[in-house]
Amino acid sequence: MGLISYLAGTVTAIPLGMGVKLGAGSELSPSLQPGCLRFPAAEERLLIIKSGTDFEDLSEIKITVENRPKGTKRHKIVTSVTVTRHHMSSRIAPDDFPSPMVRMLKRQFNNEVLEKLGEKIATIDEQVEVNGDKARVCETEIGNWIADSTLEWYSHLVVEYNPIAFIMTGGSIRGKKMLDSEGQITVRQIIELLPFDTPLTLIRISGEDLKKALKSALKNSFREGKELNSSGSFPVVSGMQIKWNSTKPTDLKLHPDPVISFVKWIQDKSTFECTGSLDPATEYYILTNSYLADGNDNLGGVEEDASWGFKKAEKIVTHEEYPMYKALLSHIDDLSALENQRRFWVEVEKELQKVPSNSQPHQCDLTAVTTLHLICYHMSQESRENLEKSIQTKTKEGALSSSFKGLPSSEYLKPRYRLMGGSDLPKLDIKGERSKVGNRLVEM
Repeated sequence: MGLISYLAGTVTAIPLGMGVKLGAGSELSPSLQPGCLRFPAAEERLLIIKSGTDFEDLSEIKITVENRPKGTKRHKIVTSVTVTRHHMSSRIAPDDFPSPMVRMLKRQFNNEVLEKLGEKIATIDEQVEVNGDKARVCETEIGNWIADSTLEWYSHLVVEYNPIAFIMTGGSIRGKKMLDSEGQITVRQIIELLPFDTPLTLIRISGEDLKKALKSALKNSFREGKELNSSGSFPVVSGMQIKWNSTKPTDLKLHPDPVISFVKWIQDKSTFECTGSLDPATEYYILTNSYLADGNDNLGGVEEDASWGFKKAEKIVTHEEYPMYKALLSHIDDLSALENQRRFWVEVEKELQKVPSNSQPHQCDLTAVTTLHLICYHMSQESRENLEKSIQTKTKEGALSSSFKGLPSSEYLKPRYRLMGGSDLPKLDIKGERSKVGNRLVEM
């Protein structure tokens, strides 16, 4: 006898399955009474428990198990299941909190968590579609931007191991909405994109195992008529291009291998350039998340050969403090720092042009840029010359320039730039040339 338990689900229309007893005191509406749903003959012995919606209902489940020491396949079987459902929302009024501690925790949650989630962190020029269902079928602009941003941020953070590519799956992207260009991007929206705590993980893997992992991940991405089949393991990548055979595989091992090459975005040319084809004998550093690094979502192989792909990779480091959404937030914060630095030093350059070389601090007017004057006055001639050189340096958005090392941090610059009436929100280029679809996952 099998047992499947769904607790606190999102649909209330599924009643108790055959074989499940209703406990005394259960609060069930007529549509949820046992026997309201007829199961197909093949599922008559399947036990199903569905408990309410959004944690407004709690189910108390009692399972009786019997030992079968002489069983050939199972040594224990479930002999009975009793479920008692408690409908909580009918017992607790929305504002009826039992203690001052609960009220204090609610205030703290509202002030520290909800307020932070609503913080505006970036802007966009055009509407951007977020469609988790679409990310399971094909490339998406939002998926490409997430992959590029994560790899770019990590590559500047960790220089000891420089990953050549980033791999996640379309099933990681959630939501179905439009990011409105008239509004601004908030912390909540970024977390909703990637609402999982799976941390970033760096792996070292041979080219052969990497090819097998991607082949396995794409095994369910085949065409049925004109449409590609939806698969949660559809790759979302940065730093590589994958060409794969989209016919339905009858035998995965005999199915044509994907053709994989590594690519690099050239900002000045606004195009991708191939840096080389995958070599089966070469080992590569690949950035992914811990869930995929464990071989899940088909990246670990198939039943016939469970040692395929990521399961054979070596985990170099797992960044427990950085789930994917936090890496994305950190990347946006870096863009904010770069924008602040660029605008701040442009203002410094303007002020430098006004200040004679022999000026003294007391000659400075107390204006909104007094802080800039003071910084400039207290510099040595050598420091001022270095600053002027730094001002001339053009930085690419998202790439930390070596000429900016040692300059004031974002937190130092933000309040000072606000004095000049500036904005510290970076503009995200999600729909730019780099994120355009059709260059990374190509059907053969």
